[in-house]
Amino acid sequence: MKKIIYILLLCGLLAPEIASAQAKKATWIYYPGDFEIWLGNKMQNRRTDRGAFLPVLWKMDSHYVLIEFHKDFDVPATEEVKLYVEGIYNLKIDGQAFVGYPKSITIPAGHHKLSLKVYNQGNVPSIFVQGKTVVSDDTWLVTFEDKEWIDASGKVSDKSGTTYLNAGSWNFNDPLSPPSKFRLPTVPQHAVHAQRTNNILLLDFGKETFGFVKLHGLTGKGKLHIYYGESKEEALSVDHCETLDELDINVHTKRDSVMELSKAFRYINVQFDNSVKLDSVSMLYEYAPLTERGAFRCSDDEINKIYDISKYTLHLATREFFIDGIKRDRWIWSGDAYQSYAMNYYSFF
Repeated sequence: MKKIIYILLLCGLLAPEIASAQAKKATWIYYPGDFEIWLGNKMQNRRTDRGAFLPVLWKMDSHYVLIEFHKDFDVPATEEVKLYVEGIYNLKIDGQAFVGYPKSITIPAGHHKLSLKVYNQGNVPSIFVQGKTVVSDDTWLVTFEDKEWIDASGKVSDKSGTTYLNAGSWNFNDPLSPPSKFRLPTVPQHAVHAQRTNNILLLDFGKETFGFVKLHGLTGKGKLHIYYGESKEEALSVDHCETLDELDINVHTKRDSVMELSKAFRYINVQFDNSVKLDSVSMLYEYAPLTERGAFRCSDDEINKIYDISKYTLHLATREFFIDGIKRDRWIWSGDAYQSYAMNYYSFF
C-alpha cells in the first residue's frame, strides 16, 4: 500500500494531503513501560506447586492506574473519530469535557487539543483513537501525574510542573484487541504414544514441551486428576510430582475442556473416577513466534546435538519474557535473562 501511494505521488495522481491521511494508522497507546510491568506481574504469578498457587517472593510494583493522554491536531476538515478505551475516562476537546463515555466524537476543522484521562486498576490504562487524521500513536504525550492548578477565579494556570513522555506502544493495531487481551499463540499437538488402562491414561508427547492440556469428549460427574512429569516416573508419582491439576467434573453433555494454566511436561498421567468418561487428551502448545536467524553446524555430531537441544531450550524459555525455566520458577531471574539476551541476538535477533 505504501509503495502504491508513493508511485501515485510521483505521478502526480494523488494529492499529498490525501496520501498523508491514508497513511495514518492508529494503535493502542499507554504509559511507556506499564504494559510490560503489568504483563510481567501476571506471568510470574502463574506458578503452582502441587496444585497450590506459589506467588513471587519479592515486593511487587504495579502500573500507574490513572493516566492523562493528549495531543494537538490540525484538522483539515470536520471528521468523525472513534474511541476505544481500557478503563473509565474523561474526554476533552480544547479543555471542554464531554458527558459520559462517548464512543465516537465529531471534531471540527481547525487546531484542537484532544485529551483523555483514563483510570484502570486491573489493566493498563490505554486508548485507541481512530479518525482520518486524528489517530493514537507514540507521538501523543502521557503522564501519570497532573500538577495543574486552578486559581480562585476558576482559571487554569499556564504554568505546569508536570513531566510528559511520549506514549508507549507496540503492535496492538486492532481496536478490538487491546493490550489486556495479549496472549502467546498456540497450536494443537498430540501425544506420540498413549497407554490406557481402565480410568488411567498415560501420554508421552515425545519431548519436553509447554502448553495447555485439552480434554476431549469429557462427560460425567466426579474427580479427574492430571499429573505432569518431565519423566514417566515423575508423572506416575501421584504423591510427589511437582505439578498437577485436580478437577471436579459435572458435565451432562460431552464437551472439550482446556486447562486454565499452562504447564511444562513431557508425560501426563490422567486419572478419573468411574463416573467420568473421557475420549482422548491432547495439548495446545504455547510458543513465542520467533524466526530462526542464526545456525551452527560442525563435524562433531555430539556438539551439533548439544547445540540443537540448547536452542530448543532457549525457545521454550522465551515466553512473554525470558524466564529461568518453564517448569518450576517460571520467573525472570536476571542472571538467566542475561544469558538469554546474548543467545537471542545470535539465534533469533
